[in-house]
Amino acid sequence: MVAFCACGEDVTHGASTEGDSGTVDAPANLPDAAEAETPDASDGAPPFDPSNVPVECAGEPCVLELAAGFNHFCARMSDGRVQCWGANDFGVLGTGASPDNSNPDEVSDPTKPAVVTDLTDVVQISAAGNTTCAARKDRSVRCWGANAYGQLGLEADGGPQSDRDVHAYAIPVALGGASAVRVDVGQRSACAVLVSGGLSCWGSNLNSQLARPTSEAVLGPGLADLSGFTVVRSSSSPYSTYAITPAGELLSWGKLAGRYGSLDPDPVPAVIPSLDGVSDVSVGDSHTCAIAKGRVHCWGAGLYGALGTGLGSDAVLPMHAVMQTAAYAQQISVSRRTTCVRLTDGTVQCSGEAKWGQLAIDPDADGERIFALRQAAHFTDYAVQVMTSDASTCALLHNGTVKCWGSNEHGQLGQGKLDADPHPMPLTVTFR
Repeated sequence: MVAFCACGEDVTHGASTEGDSGTVDAPANLPDAAEAETPDASDGAPPFDPSNVPVECAGEPCVLELAAGFNHFCARMSDGRVQCWGANDFGVLGTGASPDNSNPDEVSDPTKPAVVTDLTDVVQISAAGNTTCAARKDRSVRCWGANAYGQLGLEADGGPQSDRDVHAYAIPVALGGASAVRVDVGQRSACAVLVSGGLSCWGSNLNSQLARPTSEAVLGPGLADLSGFTVVRSSSSPYSTYAITPAGELLSWGKLAGRYGSLDPDPVPAVIPSLDGVSDVSVGDSHTCAIAKGRVHCWGAGLYGALGTGLGSDAVLPMHAVMQTAAYAQQISVSRRTTCVRLTDGTVQCSGEAKWGQLAIDPDADGERIFALRQAAHFTDYAVQVMTSDASTCALLHNGTVKCWGSNEHGQLGQGKLDADPHPMPLTVTFR
């Protein structure tokens, strides 16, 4: 989904992380399926508007957009720069610092937001795993961090694609002169949405998730064959890719792609027929969620409750998630064991693992797994975006500030320190 800040810039988001699979029985305190139906917000409610509320900067520095990976977050600032914090695996913070900070001249405190080196004029960001990318005003894309599956797009087809080196500086993606309006990063691949409405994708192709007629395992940037469709955004897991068309159709290709016939790799994009009016999609390692006409639909692994269906079972096809609210869902983010949704009233609801406080509820009070979407009780501000990492969550507020909660083991809360305690209470992040 795309939102707009008061300055006229697009505010977008992207994230996905590693996941689990399996099934468990739902806890006894869950409502029966008949009682768990989402209220019909269409009765007496205004029509659903998928546009986000603009960020209205209360001062500088001001954040316009968030992105999240495994254990790091990045923020796009109103000055066109990017600041990142958290775990610095493979140089994913983009500060020029190596993960072990062995160079005393490098940025040495990843627990506080730091400016990505030599990167300006950024209009959109995305992150997943240990890779981060940014789309720039000149229609180019730059990426940094892990490249084990060729996620950085360093070379066109025919050149070396992948390595396990540290990439701590933003590197231009080899788009071959194509003009990009946004970039969407997955754990093992990435795609740039082009001005034409096409996709240029790169990285792992083990499950045909790049939509290209080749069986090569890793590919450089190249046009995806969209079978005549145009798209406005994409999101990918290690096995599949999804894209939203201007008409609100959700396309999928690869393996385990949320529709009948997708249990085996298939490079041909096809519409998921059970969903229409799709405005947002977020893909993790083992589950996917989409917003269609203001409702949440999820599929994949249900072990930790991240599907939000009220059950602990897996789902091959999209299932209606449970939301006890009359507000519409507007933006969604999934991570390894967690799903969080921003609603049209500015509140946040989450489901999934709660042991680190990442759902903004007290983990001891309700157990470590929440199977239906529930209001993030300790978050009382007005959010315009929410992003989830492996065990932490951050929300972008209406005034351009950021609050985070959950695990701080890698400095994900941006407080300038590490600890192993759960943090269900949101903490304000201070930027440079």
